[in-house]
Amino acid sequence: LLSSTCEQQKAVDRSATEAPEMHTTMLNLLGSYQIANGDPELAAQTFKSIIEEYPKDAGALNNYAYIVATSLGRAGDALPYAQRAIAIEPRSVDILDTISTIHALLGEHEKSMVSRLRHHTLEPDNVEVVLEISRSYMSHYEDAEKALEFAEVASKIMPKDPEVMGTLGWSYYRTGESNLGEEMLRSSIKLGPTPRAHLYMAQVFIDQSQLGKASAHLQAGLDLSPDLATREEIERIQDD
Repeated sequence: LLSSTCEQQKAVDRSATEAPEMHTTMLNLLGSYQIANGDPELAAQTFKSIIEEYPKDAGALNNYAYIVATSLGRAGDALPYAQRAIAIEPRSVDILDTISTIHALLGEHEKSMVSRLRHHTLEPDNVEVVLEISRSYMSHYEDAEKALEFAEVASKIMPKDPEVMGTLGWSYYRTGESNLGEEMLRSSIKLGPTPRAHLYMAQVFIDQSQLGKASAHLQAGLDLSPDLATREEIERIQDD
């Protein structure tokens, strides 16, 4: 791995003198290679060097912002770079995703939603964006009806996807369709277990005072290596 990294760096260095028109491309490839190989610090430095040479390179600005926010834990430092990127390419869905992610990390959920909804307008069939909107309405706005609206949109795009079914089932449950919601959550887990579906199912069992079953679903969710937000919610419920 070290040898390969050195070879990549040497190729970038050669391009600066032998093929200057390819230098930025080579730096972008190096940064992508570094992040893929688990070295976000080096990747950030690489993309920062592109920005220093080409301050209006929206791709480098976006990549730098995303790495700094998500891998290095400095969302506040990352935001100005993402804002510069979106000013250059206002219809870039990748940059909108970065901005939304950064605002969410900062706890600025209204601003995050603005970018998510803009992203949805540009990519209406992107089911991940639709699910993020649905979950945000449920978690941060406590608006189950709006969450259900977007979960149903996701279901029209990918009706048999376990993540979609789990989100839709939880939305039904939270809007008073308890039996339908629980049935859909069970179907989601049977089709393809996900950390979120187990979390939702645990919350159903807590409402039913079946704490043993709830605990089993919480542990099953953890065993599936959830994302940070889902893990934190599972652990919060376990602590309660």
